[in-house]
Amino acid sequence: MKLAYQRFPRTASQFLRQMEGDVFKIEDEVQPDYNTFIDDMNFLIALIAQGPTKTYTHRRLKFLMSKFNVHEMLNEMEEMKELKMNPHRDFYNCRKVDTHIHAAACMNQKHLLRFIKKSYRLDADRVVHNLKGKEVTMRELFQSLNLHPYDLTVDSLDVHAVGFLIEIDQIHWM
Repeated sequence: MKLAYQRFPRTASQFLRQMEGDVFKIEDEVQPDYNTFIDDMNFLIALIAQGPTKTYTHRRLKFLMSKFNVHEMLNEMEEMKELKMNPHRDFYNCRKVDTHIHAAACMNQKHLLRFIKKSYRLDADRVVHNLKGKEVTMRELFQSLNLHPYDLTVDSLDVHAVGFLIEIDQIHWM
């Protein structure tokens, strides 16, 4: 079995080589071939299937979770104080982010309307739909609808995500 290529990411490689006074060249980065990749993947799959490995990783995750809970418990008030000291607190300037979001909740109607108009203005000839094997550009799509993007309003979009989010939440927790 051919050994895997154990390389640092490019940024770390560049940093370490710079420390040693060596120059990093992209040609130095060796990419593994297909067979090496398959060998490494099979090794990882076999490693994951081992019982002791599963037990160790489960215990390790529980340990890290408990460490995080202790950190959260000890530093919660300081983080909240730092968060509230920020004078310009809003969605666009936040320090703490909850990454459990739904894609449907990311854009409101006004943002969607702006995005459609800007996309049409900058790149109307981009393919946006595949209709029965035929690629349709944004310009052709609006022409087929007898519309111009600047005629659109928030009300004409008629986008509502309320029921959709409830369904997604139900699917997510199944």
